[in-house]
Amino acid sequence: MFGFFKKSKEKAKAEKSAAVRAEAMENMRGARARLGDETIQQMAAALRERENSPVKKAEQEIKKYDKGRIADNIKAMMDDK
Repeated sequence: MFGFFKKSKEKAKAEKSAAVRAEAMENMRGARARLGDETIQQMAAALRERENSPVKKAEQEIKKYDKGRIADNIKAMMDDK
């Protein structure tokens, strides 16, 4: 019945999202100007390295497993001690 109100809300939400993205891009440009491109590249490389660490890979694998199965395995390891 009042479908035209829904479109208005969606349009406002899209405009807000665009404004947030524009602000984020402006912040990124400012950071690049202050820090310099080389520093930002070093930071990005450090983040990529941290994402590929063995600990991070193990965490990702564990997140894939069923939580009940993980709990059972931990309980079994505790009983073995």
